[in-house]
Amino acid sequence: MSLLSKTSMSGYSFSYSRYFKKGQYNQLLDQRIIELYQLYNTQYQVLELCQIFYRHHELIAKVWKEEDDQQVEKRRDFFVKGVEKYFFKYKDDVMTKYFEDI
Repeated sequence: MSLLSKTSMSGYSFSYSRYFKKGQYNQLLDQRIIELYQLYNTQYQVLELCQIFYRHHELIAKVWKEEDDQQVEKRRDFFVKGVEKYFFKYKDDVMTKYFEDI
């Protein structure tokens, strides 16, 4: 029997071990993100985090180790589109400094 179970949320399916509660799995993902992006002991503005994640979006595949390649690619595509939409919403705002390197 597979250790992974499929769940659907908002029309977007994801996998997580049935031995984890959803909150525990999300904490595991958070920990992977912190380690991969080396976000230790620092507070970030939302735009700063988006910029970091956007620059290194290829690391997303390492966050969702349990996912198949197709699902990870969907996650990456949705993430990139979402960040671009967020960036361009604020591009001409006071926070332009966050976009200088993008």
